[in-house]
Amino acid sequence: MSTTARPVWFWIVICVAAAFPAGFTLFASFDQDTWWHLAVGRWIWSHEQFPVAEPFSRLGTEHGATWVAYSWLYELSLFGISEAFGPNGIAIVKSVFAAITVGSIFAFALRREMAAVPAVVILSTLAISLIPFMRERPWHFTVAFTVITLEAVGRVRDGTPIRRVSWLPLLFILWANIHIQFVLGWLILGMAVLFPGKGDRRNLFALAITCGLATFVNPYGPQLLQVIWEYATQAAPRDFINELAPPEITSVCTWTVFGLMVWAGLVGVRQPRDGFKLGLLIVAIILSTRMRRDTWFGVLAAVAILRDVQAPFSVRVRPLTVAMLVCMIFAMARAYGMLGYGPKAVPNSEYPLAAMAHIREKNLPRPLYNDFNWGGAIIWGLPNHPVAIDGRTNLYGNDGLRRAFATWDGTDDWRTDKLLTSANLVIAPKDRVLAESLRNCPEMWAIAFEDDISIVFTRVR
Repeated sequence: MSTTARPVWFWIVICVAAAFPAGFTLFASFDQDTWWHLAVGRWIWSHEQFPVAEPFSRLGTEHGATWVAYSWLYELSLFGISEAFGPNGIAIVKSVFAAITVGSIFAFALRREMAAVPAVVILSTLAISLIPFMRERPWHFTVAFTVITLEAVGRVRDGTPIRRVSWLPLLFILWANIHIQFVLGWLILGMAVLFPGKGDRRNLFALAITCGLATFVNPYGPQLLQVIWEYATQAAPRDFINELAPPEITSVCTWTVFGLMVWAGLVGVRQPRDGFKLGLLIVAIILSTRMRRDTWFGVLAAVAILRDVQAPFSVRVRPLTVAMLVCMIFAMARAYGMLGYGPKAVPNSEYPLAAMAHIREKNLPRPLYNDFNWGGAIIWGLPNHPVAIDGRTNLYGNDGLRRAFATWDGTDDWRTDKLLTSANLVIAPKDRVLAESLRNCPEMWAIAFEDDISIVFTRVR
Protein backbone atom coordinates (compact mmCIF):
# COMPACT_ATOMS: atom_id res chain seq x y z
CA MET A 1 0.00 0.00 0.00
CA SER A 2 1.47 3.37 -0.98
CA THR A 3 1.90 6.29 1.37
CA THR A 4 -0.75 8.31 -0.46
CA ALA A 5 -3.30 5.53 0.19
CA ARG A 6 -3.10 5.97 3.97
CA PRO A 7 -6.39 6.95 5.59
CA VAL A 8 -6.87 10.70 5.76
CA TRP A 9 -7.82 10.50 9.43
CA PHE A 10 -4.45 8.87 10.17
CA TRP A 11 -2.44 11.77 8.79
CA ILE A 12 -4.68 14.34 10.43
CA VAL A 13 -4.21 12.77 13.84
CA ILE A 14 -0.45 12.37 13.34
CA CYS A 15 -0.04 16.03 12.34
CA VAL A 16 -2.15 17.23 15.27
CA ALA A 17 -0.21 15.02 17.68
CA ALA A 18 3.10 16.31 16.31
CA ALA A 19 2.03 19.94 16.58
CA PHE A 20 0.47 19.64 20.04
CA PRO A 21 3.62 19.77 22.20
CA ALA A 22 5.14 22.53 20.03
CA GLY A 23 2.15 24.70 20.83
CA PHE A 24 3.44 25.00 24.39
CA THR A 25 6.51 26.86 23.12
CA LEU A 26 4.35 29.82 22.16
CA PHE A 27 3.90 31.20 25.66
CA ALA A 28 5.59 34.56 26.24
CA SER A 29 7.99 33.23 28.84
CA PHE A 30 11.55 31.96 28.89
CA ASP A 31 13.08 29.34 31.14
CA GLN A 32 14.79 30.57 34.31
CA ASP A 33 18.07 28.93 33.35
CA THR A 34 18.12 30.60 29.94
CA TRP A 35 19.52 33.78 31.47
CA TRP A 36 22.59 32.27 33.06
CA HIS A 37 23.17 30.22 29.91
CA LEU A 38 23.16 33.49 27.97
CA ALA A 39 25.52 35.04 30.50
CA VAL A 40 27.99 32.17 30.10
CA GLY A 41 27.90 32.62 26.32
CA ARG A 42 28.48 36.36 26.73
CA TRP A 43 31.42 35.73 29.07
CA ILE A 44 33.08 33.24 26.72
CA TRP A 45 32.57 35.61 23.78
CA SER A 46 33.99 38.65 25.56
CA HIS A 47 36.90 36.89 27.28
CA GLU A 48 37.73 34.50 24.40
CA GLN A 49 38.35 31.67 26.85
CA PHE A 50 36.48 29.15 28.95
CA PRO A 51 35.73 29.90 32.61
CA VAL A 52 37.63 27.99 35.26
CA ALA A 53 37.34 30.34 38.22
CA GLU A 54 33.60 30.78 38.68
CA PRO A 55 32.76 34.37 37.55
CA PHE A 56 29.05 34.88 38.33
CA SER A 57 28.46 34.04 41.99
CA ARG A 58 29.71 35.17 45.36
CA LEU A 59 30.91 31.63 45.89
CA GLY A 60 33.32 32.19 43.02
CA THR A 61 34.27 35.84 43.43
CA GLU A 62 34.58 35.77 47.23
CA HIS A 63 35.67 32.21 47.92
CA GLY A 64 37.50 31.21 44.73
CA ALA A 65 35.20 28.37 43.69
CA THR A 66 35.83 26.77 40.32
CA TRP A 67 33.16 25.81 37.80
CA VAL A 68 32.93 23.87 34.54
CA ALA A 69 30.89 25.39 31.68
CA TYR A 70 29.77 21.95 30.53
CA SER A 71 27.25 23.30 27.96
CA TRP A 72 29.56 25.96 26.54
CA LEU A 73 28.76 25.31 22.86
CA TYR A 74 25.02 25.61 23.48
CA GLU A 75 25.53 28.76 25.53
CA LEU A 76 27.78 30.46 23.01
CA SER A 77 25.35 29.62 20.20
CA LEU A 78 22.36 30.87 22.21
CA PHE A 79 24.14 34.14 22.96
CA GLY A 80 24.99 34.58 19.28
CA ILE A 81 21.35 34.05 18.31
CA SER A 82 20.21 36.49 20.98
CA GLU A 83 22.67 39.13 19.80
CA ALA A 84 21.62 38.68 16.17
CA PHE A 85 17.83 38.44 16.56
CA GLY A 86 17.03 39.63 20.08
CA PRO A 87 14.27 37.96 22.17
CA ASN A 88 12.53 36.71 19.02
CA GLY A 89 15.65 34.68 18.29
CA ILE A 90 15.24 32.79 21.55
CA ALA A 91 11.54 32.31 20.78
CA ILE A 92 12.54 30.72 17.48
CA VAL A 93 15.03 28.51 19.33
CA LYS A 94 12.18 27.23 21.49
CA SER A 95 10.16 26.28 18.42
CA VAL A 96 13.12 24.65 16.69
CA PHE A 97 13.97 22.68 19.83
CA ALA A 98 10.38 21.45 20.01
CA ALA A 99 10.65 20.26 16.42
CA ILE A 100 13.95 18.50 17.19
CA THR A 101 12.58 16.56 20.15
CA VAL A 102 9.15 15.73 18.76
CA GLY A 103 10.44 15.04 15.26
CA SER A 104 13.29 12.78 16.37
CA ILE A 105 11.16 10.56 18.61
CA PHE A 106 8.27 10.45 16.10
CA ALA A 107 10.66 9.51 13.31
CA PHE A 108 12.25 6.83 15.50
CA ALA A 109 8.82 5.38 16.24
CA LEU A 110 7.86 5.21 12.58
CA ARG A 111 11.00 3.60 11.21
CA ARG A 112 9.46 0.18 11.70
CA GLU A 113 6.17 -1.27 10.51
CA MET A 114 3.27 -0.37 12.73
CA ALA A 115 -0.47 -0.67 12.33
CA ALA A 116 -2.44 2.56 11.95
CA VAL A 117 -4.42 2.35 15.18
CA PRO A 118 -1.46 1.41 17.44
CA ALA A 119 0.64 4.09 15.73
CA VAL A 120 -1.98 6.76 16.40
CA VAL A 121 -2.42 5.72 20.03
CA ILE A 122 1.32 5.51 20.68
CA LEU A 123 2.19 8.81 19.01
CA SER A 124 -0.73 10.70 20.55
CA THR A 125 0.24 9.45 24.01
CA LEU A 126 3.87 10.24 23.24
CA ALA A 127 2.95 13.81 22.29
CA ILE A 128 1.22 14.41 25.63
CA SER A 129 4.17 13.01 27.57
CA LEU A 130 6.58 15.45 25.88
CA ILE A 131 4.74 18.62 26.94
CA PRO A 132 6.92 19.29 30.03
CA PHE A 133 10.05 19.37 27.86
CA MET A 134 8.98 22.19 25.55
CA ARG A 135 11.43 24.73 26.94
CA GLU A 136 14.65 26.17 25.57
CA ARG A 137 17.09 23.76 27.18
CA PRO A 138 20.10 21.84 25.84
CA TRP A 139 18.36 18.60 26.81
CA HIS A 140 16.69 18.67 23.37
CA PHE A 141 20.06 17.78 21.87
CA THR A 142 20.38 14.91 24.32
CA VAL A 143 16.99 13.60 23.22
CA ALA A 144 17.95 13.75 19.54
CA PHE A 145 21.45 12.31 20.08
CA THR A 146 20.06 9.51 22.25
CA VAL A 147 17.59 8.65 19.48
CA ILE A 148 20.42 8.61 16.90
CA THR A 149 22.61 6.44 19.14
CA LEU A 150 19.77 4.02 19.81
CA GLU A 151 18.97 3.75 16.11
CA ALA A 152 22.64 3.22 15.16
CA VAL A 153 23.13 0.59 17.85
CA GLY A 154 19.89 -1.12 16.82
CA ARG A 155 21.11 -1.42 13.24
CA VAL A 156 24.41 -2.96 14.32
CA ARG A 157 22.54 -5.41 16.54
CA ASP A 158 20.40 -6.32 13.51
CA GLY A 159 23.50 -7.18 11.50
CA THR A 160 24.56 -3.90 9.86
CA PRO A 161 28.37 -3.74 9.48
CA ILE A 162 30.00 -1.63 12.18
CA ARG A 163 31.65 0.59 9.56
CA ARG A 164 28.22 2.00 8.72
CA VAL A 165 28.11 3.70 12.11
CA SER A 166 31.80 4.67 12.31
CA TRP A 167 30.67 8.32 12.50
CA LEU A 168 29.14 7.84 15.95
CA PRO A 169 32.21 9.06 17.93
CA LEU A 170 31.91 12.42 16.13
CA LEU A 171 28.38 12.70 17.49
CA PHE A 172 29.70 12.09 21.01
CA ILE A 173 32.28 14.86 20.62
CA LEU A 174 29.50 17.28 19.76
CA TRP A 175 27.28 15.90 22.51
CA ALA A 176 29.91 16.32 25.24
CA ASN A 177 30.26 20.03 24.39
CA ILE A 178 26.52 20.72 24.43
CA HIS A 179 24.97 18.76 27.29
CA ILE A 180 26.18 16.71 30.23
CA GLN A 181 23.76 13.81 29.69
CA PHE A 182 25.92 12.18 27.03
CA VAL A 183 26.26 9.44 29.67
CA LEU A 184 22.93 8.10 28.39
CA GLY A 185 24.73 7.31 25.14
CA TRP A 186 27.37 5.43 27.14
CA LEU A 187 24.58 3.48 28.79
CA ILE A 188 23.05 2.42 25.47
CA LEU A 189 26.42 1.37 24.07
CA GLY A 190 27.22 -0.55 27.24
CA MET A 191 23.98 -2.52 27.03
CA ALA A 192 24.67 -3.25 23.36
CA VAL A 193 28.02 -4.76 24.34
CA LEU A 194 26.26 -7.00 26.87
CA PHE A 195 23.52 -7.95 24.40
CA PRO A 196 25.02 -7.64 20.89
CA GLY A 197 22.23 -9.43 19.02
CA LYS A 198 23.52 -10.25 15.53
CA GLY A 199 26.39 -7.80 15.92
CA ASP A 200 29.96 -8.65 16.84
CA ARG A 201 30.57 -7.98 20.53
CA ARG A 202 34.22 -7.04 19.97
CA ASN A 203 33.28 -4.44 17.37
CA LEU A 204 30.59 -3.01 19.61
CA PHE A 205 33.06 -2.87 22.50
CA ALA A 206 35.58 -1.01 20.34
CA LEU A 207 32.84 1.42 19.26
CA ALA A 208 31.79 1.99 22.87
CA ILE A 209 35.38 2.69 23.96
CA THR A 210 35.93 5.07 21.04
CA CYS A 211 32.72 6.98 21.80
CA GLY A 212 33.69 7.14 25.48
CA LEU A 213 37.09 8.60 24.68
CA ALA A 214 35.49 11.02 22.21
CA THR A 215 33.57 12.72 25.02
CA PHE A 216 36.87 13.88 26.49
CA VAL A 217 37.40 16.11 23.46
CA ASN A 218 36.11 19.20 25.25
CA PRO A 219 37.70 22.21 26.98
CA TYR A 220 37.67 20.48 30.37
CA GLY A 221 38.53 16.89 29.43
CA PRO A 222 37.81 14.29 32.16
CA GLN A 223 36.64 17.05 34.54
CA LEU A 224 33.16 16.53 33.08
CA LEU A 225 33.05 13.25 34.99
CA GLN A 226 33.19 15.21 38.25
CA VAL A 227 30.20 17.30 37.15
CA ILE A 228 28.28 14.14 36.27
CA TRP A 229 29.05 12.72 39.70
CA GLU A 230 27.91 15.91 41.44
CA TYR A 231 24.57 15.91 39.66
CA ALA A 232 24.08 12.19 40.22
CA THR A 233 24.75 12.30 43.97
CA GLN A 234 23.14 15.57 45.06
CA ALA A 235 19.90 14.97 46.94
CA ALA A 236 18.88 18.53 47.86
CA PRO A 237 17.88 19.67 44.34
CA ARG A 238 15.22 16.93 44.20
CA ASP A 239 13.65 18.41 47.33
CA PHE A 240 13.32 21.96 46.01
CA ILE A 241 13.36 22.01 42.19
CA ASN A 242 10.32 20.75 40.30
CA GLU A 243 12.08 19.27 37.26
CA LEU A 244 14.48 17.33 39.51
CA ALA A 245 11.74 16.00 41.80
CA PRO A 246 10.04 12.62 41.27
CA PRO A 247 7.14 12.67 38.79
CA GLU A 248 3.92 14.23 40.03
CA ILE A 249 1.44 11.41 40.47
CA THR A 250 -1.57 13.61 39.60
CA SER A 251 -0.09 14.81 36.29
CA VAL A 252 -1.58 13.59 33.02
CA CYS A 253 1.92 13.68 31.48
CA THR A 254 3.19 11.33 34.19
CA TRP A 255 0.40 8.85 33.55
CA THR A 256 1.04 8.87 29.81
CA VAL A 257 4.72 8.07 30.38
CA PHE A 258 4.01 5.21 32.75
CA GLY A 259 1.18 4.00 30.53
CA LEU A 260 3.58 3.72 27.61
CA MET A 261 6.14 1.86 29.72
CA VAL A 262 3.54 -0.59 31.05
CA TRP A 263 2.28 -1.18 27.52
CA ALA A 264 5.85 -1.75 26.35
CA GLY A 265 6.41 -4.22 29.17
CA LEU A 266 3.31 -6.20 28.23
CA VAL A 267 4.28 -6.23 24.54
CA GLY A 268 7.85 -7.18 25.39
CA VAL A 269 6.68 -10.25 27.29
CA ARG A 270 4.91 -11.55 24.17
CA GLN A 271 7.89 -10.94 21.87
CA PRO A 272 11.10 -13.02 21.76
CA ARG A 273 13.22 -12.14 24.77
CA ASP A 274 15.73 -9.38 24.08
CA GLY A 275 18.06 -8.55 26.95
CA PHE A 276 18.93 -5.20 25.39
CA LYS A 277 15.32 -3.98 25.30
CA LEU A 278 14.58 -5.39 28.73
CA GLY A 279 17.62 -3.63 30.16
CA LEU A 280 16.64 -0.42 28.39
CA LEU A 281 13.16 -0.57 29.91
CA ILE A 282 14.49 -1.29 33.41
CA VAL A 283 16.88 1.66 33.23
CA ALA A 284 14.06 3.83 31.85
CA ILE A 285 11.81 2.92 34.78
CA ILE A 286 14.57 3.81 37.25
CA LEU A 287 15.32 7.16 35.60
CA SER A 288 11.69 8.09 35.00
CA THR A 289 10.63 7.44 38.58
CA ARG A 290 13.66 9.26 39.96
CA MET A 291 13.07 12.69 38.43
CA ARG A 292 10.66 14.41 36.04
CA ARG A 293 13.44 15.68 33.79
CA ASP A 294 14.28 12.14 32.66
CA THR A 295 10.79 10.82 31.91
CA TRP A 296 11.43 11.35 28.20
CA PHE A 297 13.89 8.44 28.39
CA GLY A 298 11.05 6.25 29.58
CA VAL A 299 9.04 7.35 26.55
CA LEU A 300 11.92 6.54 24.20
CA ALA A 301 12.51 3.10 25.74
CA ALA A 302 8.80 2.29 25.45
CA VAL A 303 8.75 3.39 21.82
CA ALA A 304 11.82 1.24 21.07
CA ILE A 305 9.74 -1.80 22.05
CA LEU A 306 6.32 -0.75 20.78
CA ARG A 307 7.53 0.21 17.32
CA ASP A 308 8.33 -3.44 16.61
CA VAL A 309 4.65 -4.38 16.74
CA GLN A 310 4.10 -5.86 13.29
CA ALA A 311 1.44 -4.41 11.03
CA PRO A 312 -0.22 -4.74 7.63
CA PHE A 313 1.57 -1.68 6.28
CA SER A 314 4.52 0.51 7.06
CA VAL A 315 4.40 4.22 7.84
CA ARG A 316 7.22 6.15 6.20
CA VAL A 317 9.06 9.01 7.80
CA ARG A 318 9.08 11.40 4.84
CA PRO A 319 5.44 12.64 5.11
CA LEU A 320 5.94 13.10 8.85
CA THR A 321 9.05 15.17 8.22
CA VAL A 322 7.00 17.48 6.02
CA ALA A 323 4.38 17.75 8.76
CA MET A 324 7.10 18.59 11.30
CA LEU A 325 8.42 21.33 9.04
CA VAL A 326 4.95 22.85 8.59
CA CYS A 327 4.38 22.85 12.34
CA MET A 328 7.79 24.39 12.98
CA ILE A 329 7.19 27.15 10.44
CA PHE A 330 3.83 27.88 12.06
CA ALA A 331 5.46 28.11 15.49
CA MET A 332 8.21 30.38 14.15
CA ALA A 333 5.63 32.63 12.51
CA ARG A 334 3.84 32.94 15.83
CA ALA A 335 7.14 33.67 17.54
CA TYR A 336 7.87 36.52 15.14
CA GLY A 337 4.44 38.02 15.71
CA MET A 338 3.26 37.35 12.15
CA LEU A 339 0.05 35.90 13.52
CA GLY A 340 -0.67 38.48 16.17
CA TYR A 341 1.70 37.25 18.87
CA GLY A 342 5.10 38.35 20.02
CA PRO A 343 6.91 37.17 23.14
CA LYS A 344 8.44 39.44 25.73
CA ALA A 345 12.11 39.14 26.50
CA VAL A 346 11.53 38.74 30.23
CA PRO A 347 7.89 39.07 31.39
CA ASN A 348 7.54 41.61 34.22
CA SER A 349 5.35 39.17 36.10
CA GLU A 350 8.25 36.72 36.44
CA TYR A 351 11.45 38.68 36.97
CA PRO A 352 12.44 41.89 38.84
CA LEU A 353 13.21 44.02 35.78
CA ALA A 354 12.36 47.33 37.43
CA ALA A 355 14.30 46.41 40.57
CA MET A 356 17.39 45.56 38.54
CA ALA A 357 17.07 48.80 36.59
CA HIS A 358 16.92 50.74 39.87
CA ILE A 359 20.04 48.98 41.18
CA ARG A 360 21.93 49.83 37.98
CA GLU A 361 20.76 53.44 38.01
CA LYS A 362 21.64 54.04 41.68
CA ASN A 363 24.71 51.80 41.57
CA LEU A 364 23.63 50.17 44.82
CA PRO A 365 26.45 48.44 46.70
CA ARG A 366 27.14 44.73 46.70
CA PRO A 367 27.41 41.98 48.02
CA LEU A 368 23.99 40.84 46.87
CA TYR A 369 21.59 38.30 48.33
CA ASN A 370 18.89 36.92 46.04
CA ASP A 371 16.22 34.27 45.57
CA PHE A 372 17.00 31.03 43.68
CA ASN A 373 14.38 31.58 40.96
CA TRP A 374 15.77 35.00 40.05
CA GLY A 375 19.44 34.07 40.12
CA GLY A 376 19.79 33.44 36.38
CA ALA A 377 18.02 36.68 35.40
CA ILE A 378 20.22 38.66 37.81
CA ILE A 379 23.40 37.11 36.41
CA TRP A 380 22.30 38.32 32.98
CA GLY A 381 20.85 41.70 33.98
CA LEU A 382 23.28 42.69 36.75
CA PRO A 383 26.66 41.29 35.68
CA ASN A 384 28.51 43.44 38.23
CA HIS A 385 26.57 41.96 41.16
CA PRO A 386 27.59 38.32 41.75
CA VAL A 387 24.61 36.28 42.93
CA ALA A 388 24.20 34.33 46.14
CA ILE A 389 22.54 31.44 44.31
CA ASP A 390 21.14 30.46 40.92
CA GLY A 391 20.09 27.40 38.93
CA ARG A 392 23.54 25.79 38.73
CA THR A 393 22.79 23.41 41.59
CA ASN A 394 26.03 21.43 41.34
CA LEU A 395 28.00 24.60 42.17
CA TYR A 396 26.24 25.25 45.49
CA GLY A 397 25.96 21.69 46.76
CA ASN A 398 23.41 20.19 49.13
CA ASP A 399 24.24 22.43 52.08
CA GLY A 400 24.17 25.65 50.07
CA LEU A 401 20.81 24.87 48.50
CA ARG A 402 19.19 23.81 51.77
CA ARG A 403 20.49 26.88 53.56
CA ALA A 404 19.17 29.25 50.87
CA PHE A 405 15.70 27.71 50.69
CA ALA A 406 15.43 27.56 54.49
CA THR A 407 16.29 31.27 54.72
CA TRP A 408 13.75 32.35 52.12
CA ASP A 409 11.01 30.08 53.49
CA GLY A 410 11.58 31.21 57.06
CA THR A 411 12.26 27.71 58.38
CA ASP A 412 15.63 28.85 59.75
CA ASP A 413 16.55 32.16 61.37
CA TRP A 414 17.84 34.41 58.59
CA ARG A 415 20.37 35.92 61.00
CA THR A 416 22.34 32.66 60.85
CA ASP A 417 22.73 32.76 57.05
CA LYS A 418 26.26 34.06 56.49
CA LEU A 419 25.63 35.05 52.88
CA LEU A 420 22.69 37.21 53.97
CA THR A 421 24.30 38.76 57.04
CA SER A 422 27.34 39.74 54.98
CA ALA A 423 25.23 41.25 52.17
CA ASN A 424 24.59 44.96 51.61
CA LEU A 425 21.81 44.44 49.08
CA VAL A 426 18.81 42.10 48.84
CA ILE A 427 16.39 41.58 45.95
CA ALA A 428 13.38 39.84 47.45
CA PRO A 429 10.15 38.51 45.94
CA LYS A 430 7.33 40.15 47.89
CA ASP A 431 5.59 36.85 48.58
CA ARG A 432 8.54 35.23 50.41
CA VAL A 433 8.75 35.02 54.18
CA LEU A 434 12.20 36.60 54.23
CA ALA A 435 10.88 39.78 52.60
CA GLU A 436 8.48 40.32 55.48
CA SER A 437 11.20 39.54 58.02
CA LEU A 438 13.52 42.17 56.56
CA ARG A 439 10.68 44.68 56.32
CA ASN A 440 10.17 44.27 60.07
CA CYS A 441 13.81 45.14 60.79
CA PRO A 442 14.09 48.82 59.73
CA GLU A 443 17.03 49.30 62.05
CA MET A 444 19.02 46.87 59.86
CA TRP A 445 17.42 47.04 56.41
CA ALA A 446 15.98 49.99 54.50
CA ILE A 447 13.62 49.68 51.52
CA ALA A 448 15.33 51.21 48.48
CA PHE A 449 12.75 50.16 45.90
CA GLU A 450 9.41 48.36 45.79
CA ASP A 451 6.96 47.38 43.07
CA ASP A 452 4.27 44.74 42.58
CA ILE A 453 6.59 41.73 42.67
CA SER A 454 9.85 42.75 44.31
CA ILE A 455 11.47 44.69 47.13
CA VAL A 456 15.05 45.94 47.17
CA PHE A 457 16.60 46.27 50.62
CA THR A 458 19.87 48.01 51.44
CA ARG A 459 21.76 47.60 54.68
CA VAL A 460 21.44 50.49 57.15
CA ARG A 461 24.89 51.86 57.87
